[in-house]
Amino acid sequence: MTLARIALTFVAAHLLLINSAEYALVAFAIAALFDFDGFFARWWGVTTGFGELLDPLADKLLVLTIIGALYIAHNNDLGLWHYIALMIPTVVIIVREGVMLMVTTNAFVENVRKNGMRYLRGLFVFGIAHSGTRVSVSSLGKYKMGAQCVALVCLIGSTFEGVAHEAVAQWFAALLPWFGLVLYWFAGYLTLISGLEYMRAQYPRAAPRIDPFLCHLWVPAFMR
Repeated sequence: MTLARIALTFVAAHLLLINSAEYALVAFAIAALFDFDGFFARWWGVTTGFGELLDPLADKLLVLTIIGALYIAHNNDLGLWHYIALMIPTVVIIVREGVMLMVTTNAFVENVRKNGMRYLRGLFVFGIAHSGTRVSVSSLGKYKMGAQCVALVCLIGSTFEGVAHEAVAQWFAALLPWFGLVLYWFAGYLTLISGLEYMRAQYPRAAPRIDPFLCHLWVPAFMR
């Protein structure tokens, strides 16, 4: 399912670039729902190190690719203030997810360098879900991913043209871009906090500098 999610990521991006937003939304929504593959793999006891390695990479690839496709496809349609409003959380998301992507990739390369084929063969053994590259996923990280996906669904939906807008209530079509923008900012906010918490956990020496900043950032209790 993770490989299917990666394939659907590129399908959705291609559909956005050729202005088929309706089909892109369907492909993206299916790819986002496939994020539950890890839960079912653990439920059925068929986890592998390869799946553990690929799953977070697929998450980040999905988000970053769709954000890029949206900007490329609709860059000329955005006003200055709308562009700035979208750019700020986009930079936060790209930096955080890009750093996490590099951390996971570097850990994978280091394990291959140290252990060679023995490590690679171990990735495909069912029931052994330790790739040596795992970045622990907090509850906040899961909510962050959910917020990113819902926000992107709204932003993709707001690019519908003509018939798509006639098929829904006019008030809904008018509110969807603003709802998507607010949720996108919230997703960027959660992305920032989860990134800082990861840095604090992985690099204790940085904690004294991060803690004063984190203590002023509010997060709903149920996301902890």
